[in-house]
Amino acid sequence: MLVGPPGSGKGTQAGMLAKRFGVPSLSTGGLLRQLADGPEPGASISRALNRGDLISDDVVVDALHNAVARAASSG
Repeated sequence: MLVGPPGSGKGTQAGMLAKRFGVPSLSTGGLLRQLADGPEPGASISRALNRGDLISDDVVVDALHNAVARAASSG
C-alpha cells in the first residue's frame, strides 16, 4: 500500500512495483472513476466525486473486493 498526497508519485511507483513483481496495481481513485462512468451507483458516485465528497467505506471496500477478485481470477 502506497500512501501520499496527490502528485507525490504513488501511481508511478505502484506501476513500477507491479511490473517488477508481476502483480496488479490497484488505485481506489481509478476504481471509483470507473464506477462513476457506469450506471447506478455510478451517478451518485460521480456526483460525490464532482462535489469533492468522501465516498462511503462500503462502496470503496466493495470496489476493491471486486477488483482483487477479478485480478485473482485472471491469473
